[in-house]
Amino acid sequence: MNPFSLIRKAFNVFKKKSGKPEQPPEAPFEPDDNVVLVFGHSNAGKTVYFAVLYELLKGLTGFKLSPLDNPTAQALIVNFNMMRGKDVKIKDGRQVETEGQRRFPTMTSETRVLKFALDLHARKGIKFYTVDYKGETLSIAEPGELRQQFAKFFPYCRAALFFFDASATETDVLLREQIAGFQTIISDLRDECKKKMPIGVVITKSDFLDGFSPANPVELVSGLGALHKGRRWERFAKGVTDVNRRRFGERWAKSTEKVVRALGNLVDTLVGYSLDFQFFFVSATGGIAKTPSGEVEPPSELRPVGVEAPLMWAFKRILANNRKYFWWHKVKWVGALCLVWFVFMLAVNLFHVVVHYSDLTLANENYRRRINDHELPLTYKQFYSLDDYYERYLKFFTVDEFFGAGKLVEYAEARIESILVKVDENVSERAETASRKGGWNDNTREYAQVYNRQMADLDDVPLDQRQAELEKRSGEYQQEHDFKSDTLVDPSLANAIKQREKSYSKSVSIYLDKPFTITLKVHNLDEDAQVGITFGDRAEVTFSQLAIEGEIKNEKQVSGVIKELITFTYTKLRDRSYVPLIQKESNPAENFYPRLKNGGYTLHFGRSYKLKVKMTEGPLPPPPSWRGL
Repeated sequence: MNPFSLIRKAFNVFKKKSGKPEQPPEAPFEPDDNVVLVFGHSNAGKTVYFAVLYELLKGLTGFKLSPLDNPTAQALIVNFNMMRGKDVKIKDGRQVETEGQRRFPTMTSETRVLKFALDLHARKGIKFYTVDYKGETLSIAEPGELRQQFAKFFPYCRAALFFFDASATETDVLLREQIAGFQTIISDLRDECKKKMPIGVVITKSDFLDGFSPANPVELVSGLGALHKGRRWERFAKGVTDVNRRRFGERWAKSTEKVVRALGNLVDTLVGYSLDFQFFFVSATGGIAKTPSGEVEPPSELRPVGVEAPLMWAFKRILANNRKYFWWHKVKWVGALCLVWFVFMLAVNLFHVVVHYSDLTLANENYRRRINDHELPLTYKQFYSLDDYYERYLKFFTVDEFFGAGKLVEYAEARIESILVKVDENVSERAETASRKGGWNDNTREYAQVYNRQMADLDDVPLDQRQAELEKRSGEYQQEHDFKSDTLVDPSLANAIKQREKSYSKSVSIYLDKPFTITLKVHNLDEDAQVGITFGDRAEVTFSQLAIEGEIKNEKQVSGVIKELITFTYTKLRDRSYVPLIQKESNPAENFYPRLKNGGYTLHFGRSYKLKVKMTEGPLPPPPSWRGL
């Protein structure tokens, strides 16, 4: 397999499928529909269950089913009316309700899709479908029939309900056939559905069981009983029975234990598939009645017990699983992005360590070897011989704070600054100028003088614009004077220009980052006023005319960095409703510090208060000055 195929397979794990899944033409659902598959053998009570469920849930406020189409409504209403002995006939051109014999609905003769709109508390109008199969479909006489019948619905299944007639647990042959059919369905669910479905086992006609009462729990596994899920059926049956015996008495506990033990093989299959299952004991009619001839019929008063519980449980489990899959999808992508980010950062840092870290090691060795060999102070030429090693290390993209090399960047920059501190510009200029004057010819000195004249007034340019101005003038000079085409110019002139510009740019950068401590005083300040000065993000220093211990202290020491933004605030102390006035100085290197030495810095605040800030003690670090070649 080629590398591209491997990469494609790896990313397909996290790739969301787009569009609708492949579906047989008969499938009547959308991918996001909530579909519950309902399985039960003949006479399991599915038809009666849904007829009673529809009428029962119409009166509930928190959980309500409404049919989405006429076939669904008609099927449920006709079956319910049949159980009540009601019918509608045309008499004298009008529809009238007639009384008749109460009868149980006929068994499901074909697969039916019941379409509901479900309202559950704040969730309104959610599509909720059930697919009801005729009992003969579950027969194991033809092994291939099940998958052929159900396969088209499996991709949309979100939960399943298995219906058992309580009396079937007494018949060994029938029970074995039903359990085998349901085990086949679970096997098909495992093969056809990627997600594991919650499965509810509904024991219908539970009123035939000894000890059954509306006061008994509908759900078998509740409370501490859930701790016994995951065990084999013998221990599961014993554990759940012990819990229910303490809560609901010996008779009902024995009846539920008998049912669970009869369904032991199905319990083991459920545990092997998923622990998201539940048993329900329901009665759709509350009992049966008999006609004078001895035929069985629905009771005159229907008393359903627990009919809504299986469907409510299935729908709540679907909602819970949808939330789980939603967040799993998010977490999956976040995890994938984190993994990609981890691999990327690992690769970058590995590249840094293997390829470029040796440059820093070489720079340190050169620093230790060379710094002790030079007599201090250093010249710029000596500085560049040491600085170039660190600059070469810092220029690579892997050496960046973003990639976790912040401490190494600070270390290298601190080393460069520590070398620059050892440079004396006067010594450097004298040494290098003497060397140049002794070695340059007349033509080279003329080119150098033109360069000096072009750069002479660079100190008059605002400090924050000098770097750009220097590059502009240097570019114009080199465009006008092509040293390569003039064989009379000493090649060292180009190197001298490059070193001079580099040292000046470095000195400007260092000056702007230079920390200082000075003493300031605010003049012409009223007694009820206060001026605050903030350097960068440091704490505000306030000035006022209020006496402290009998002495007015209007001179205060402040600290900052040359390039930091300075914020001034003006407040009236005795007027709490006074809105403070604010003035900011974004270019202090040009506007604030030079004026402190020449009469003070005037504070305007948008009004003419005639306030001035003056420096009483310094010194401020001197700004860099351009020196020619």
